[in-house]
Formats: sequence, structure tokens, C-alpha cells
Amino acid sequence: MKKQGSKAKNGDDLFEVLWDVKALNALEDIYKYILQKSLQGAETVREEIFTAVESLQTYPERFPVDRDLKSPYQRCLVRNYRIIFRIYHERKQILVIHIWNSKRSTDTLLKEVNSLS
Repeated sequence: MKKQGSKAKNGDDLFEVLWDVKALNALEDIYKYILQKSLQGAETVREEIFTAVESLQTYPERFPVDRDLKSPYQRCLVRNYRIIFRIYHERKQILVIHIWNSKRSTDTLLKEVNSLS
């Protein structure tokens, strides 16, 4: 897992963001797919995803529970991509589980996420 975290300017602890290998691999696949058409597009989408994930450090509860996966998984959207994550309040951590193209089959997503549990 890859860590991503910092402290708020006022010294308050933020949630630490961890990436599951599956999520990092999905991000790499998304980047490579878009890169076939546009370097700028691939860079832009990757940066938007990283920015959205970084925003999870503060008040991650603002994002809804994923409608297909249900609790304990939540999601935030970047373009057509669902960033699926889980909040661990007791450890002040966020685990990014997967990044999924919303146009793909939800059945496959369910199988993949269930294999992580």
C-alpha cells in the first residue's frame, strides 16, 4: 500500500490515505488507456484523481456510500471514474480500494471488491 498524508495548516491531524495495489494498478491502466489518445488528457485525468483522493484527508464522510457496494464502501466521482474507498475512523485512515470506470459492468466490480474482503 502506498501512503499519502499530511497535517492541516492549523496542526489538526488529517486522515492518512492508503492505496490498495488494485487501486494503483487501476489508475495506471486508466492512464495508459487515455494516453493512447492524448498525453494531456491522460495527465489531466490522473491529476484530477490524485486531487480527489487527496481531498479525502479532510471530512471524507461528505462522500456517499457507494450505491452498488453498500456500506462500508464510499465513493467519490471524477469524470466517469468511481474512486471507491473505506474509512477507518479509529485509525484516522482512508483506504482507496479501487478506481472503476462507471461505464463498466457493476457485476464485475462487485466480484473484484468482494475478493478484497
